[in-house]
This record gives sequence, structure tokens and C-alpha cells, in this order.
Amino acid sequence: MRDRLAFYSENSQILLNYLRDFEESKRIKSGEKWIRNLSKEENAEIWYLYHRIAFIVTALIKPIQKSWSQNRETVPNLLIPCESLLLLENSQEMDKNRANEALKTMFNVFCHCDENCVKSEIVENANLILKKLMISERIDDEIKQSAVNCFALPTIQPVLSILCDKNLENMEFTQSLLNLLERKLDELPSDIHNIPTTSADLIGPNFSGLSRLCKESKFARRYCRMKVLPPLTNQDIEKRPEEQKSLRGKIVRLMMTPTCAKDIASQFLFILCKKSVGRMIKYTGFGHSAGLIANMGLLGQINEPKRESDSEDSETDEYNEVKDNVNPVTGSLFDPERGSAIANMTDEQKEYEAMKLLDAMNKMMDAGVVKPGTIGEDGKLREVSHVLELTKNVQIKDDEDSD
Repeated sequence: MRDRLAFYSENSQILLNYLRDFEESKRIKSGEKWIRNLSKEENAEIWYLYHRIAFIVTALIKPIQKSWSQNRETVPNLLIPCESLLLLENSQEMDKNRANEALKTMFNVFCHCDENCVKSEIVENANLILKKLMISERIDDEIKQSAVNCFALPTIQPVLSILCDKNLENMEFTQSLLNLLERKLDELPSDIHNIPTTSADLIGPNFSGLSRLCKESKFARRYCRMKVLPPLTNQDIEKRPEEQKSLRGKIVRLMMTPTCAKDIASQFLFILCKKSVGRMIKYTGFGHSAGLIANMGLLGQINEPKRESDSEDSETDEYNEVKDNVNPVTGSLFDPERGSAIANMTDEQKEYEAMKLLDAMNKMMDAGVVKPGTIGEDGKLREVSHVLELTKNVQIKDDEDSD
């Protein structure tokens, strides 16, 4: 079957047409007599079977992916089972499975396509149906996840007039994305060292969809920020971000895993922070966001003052009272019992410890374990060729009592 579909394009077109012809209102008008003569039960099973076949062949045969991605009937035909499911008050398991296979097939077809391969009116209809699937209480999470995967495709550009209103009046779709994301994060093991890489990476489209929506709509971004990164209070910084049970804490925990999803999760939070390095560090701690900041060449912005144009205050009076005691690396309060390790040392002991540290650093540099670095003009770390490069911008103050 694989060879027949791969080498005979008309066979793949017939399969695409079958995905449409089995819909009840179209079946009675089908040009295929055997389809018209099927019972309702037989039609439901065979319709599901063809969608299952479509999912498999689009996953295995790239020529069919390319052919279907260029066919304007592909998206409408694949969305028919989803529309039918939404109209059913008492849907059967077969109806749900069929809609899920159709969405998975759509992902297969367009996962390698750019944003201009589907007509705008078709994209608008896809936005409408995907939104209805996401906000419906009758649709289970498996189908909603497949809908999110499709929404994250570059081809399915978000249509803001359909997905979210202005002034935060209707954020059902945005909230449904956040709800599904949190449920998926709850399914991961609490121990970050035992999180399967595959399970974590499957959440990537959830962050991609939310990130793109927040980039396109400032209202969606503000809404997500209120839900994920609300203004900090003194209670929010008593524990490290990853130790919290909030959605912010769950996302930060994912950022600590060695997965691809951690980068997408970091990007999502960075967008919610309006790409402010200082705010990102405040909400996640520098230890969790250092990789993102370094990769984006933003290390030089760490100490920049707060932008005056940033009208969205992220601090409460409670937070302002204790913010000087917040450890910027961990994003939580310093240990109340912490003290200076050299507080009770004599000058000779301090000098001895400093020489030990210098000797240890020299050994690591000689072994190639660490190398001296500085921030380059592009904002990224680079290795220095000589240690004097580290002092070229140092300003030496004149002695105040000099003549």
C-alpha cells in the first residue's frame, strides 16, 4: 500500500477525497455507490479507518506530505471530523478517535511548511474550530493536545479576532491553553531528575502556541502574565521558584530539566516579562535563566535600570519591603542564618584562603577546566586571549588626598 500511494498521486487524492465523502451529509451524495450503501455503523468504522491510514501514510511518505500541503482541500477535509464531533451531544469513542487522527494527520502534513502555504480564509476557519475544541468541556485532553499541536504549526497563524478579544473581555481560548499546560505539567514526576525526556518535550507545542499568541496579542500576553507571573509578594519569595506549587513554579521546574522543552518554556516566560532581563531574573532566579540570557546575548543587560516605559508593575509593597534580602541567583530570600564565612577570620587567615582560591583557579585553568571570559560586543560570553583584557575597562579612581 505504501508503494501504491507513494508512486501514484491519484491514489493519495482518492484517499483525501474519502476523508470528506464519509461525512453523513456528504455520503448520500457520494459518487461511490459502495459508500452510499454503507450502514451508519459501517460508515463510522470505515471513516475512522481511512483517517488512521491517512495519519500513517503522511507520517511515512514525504511526497504525500508535500502533495497534501499544496492541496487546498486538505485542511477542510481533515477538519470535518472535528466539526462533526462538536455538533454531537453524545459522542462515541469512535467519533473522538476519528477527530484525533484527523488532527494528528494535519500536524504531519504541515509540520515542515511555512506560514504562507494555506489560504487565509482556510486558516480563519481552522482557528475557529481549534478554539471550539479547546474551550469545549466535552472534549478530552488527548484531542485538545492534538489541537494545540496544530495551533503551534507555522501554517496556522493566530487570528486574533477569533481567538481573543481586546481589553481582556473574552480569554476563554487563552485560559484553555493555560489549563491544558498546567495539567500536562502536573503529569510529570515531581523529581526533576526522573522526568522522561520524551514526556517533557511533548509539552513544547503548548509553550510554542502560547508564546506565539502572546507575541501577536498584547492582551493575551497581559492575561497570561496575570495568571503565570502575578505581582510578587513576600510569601512568593520565601521558597525558591521551583519549590512552589504555582504554575510559575511548575514551569521553572521544567526549565531545570535537560530537555528541549526547557528552552521553549524559558522563551515563554521571557515573553511574559516583556523581554526584560531584570524581570526574568526576579521571577525565576539568575540560576534558572542564565542559559537563556547567555544564548540570546543579553548578559550585558543584567544591571540595566528598569525601563520607564514599562507600565506593568510587578512588585507589591510587601515585596518592596524585603527585596533587598532576595538572593538574585535563587530568586528567594537569603537564609536568615547566613553569615559571612570570613567574619571571624584574621587578616592572615583571609590572605591564606585567598591564595588557596587563586591556586585552585590556576590549576583549573591550566587543566582547561575553566577559561577566563568576558562579555563581547554581541552580548555573549567569549574567551579572553590575555588576562589584561579583563581590566581594560576598569576605571581607577585618583587618591582623594593627593595634591
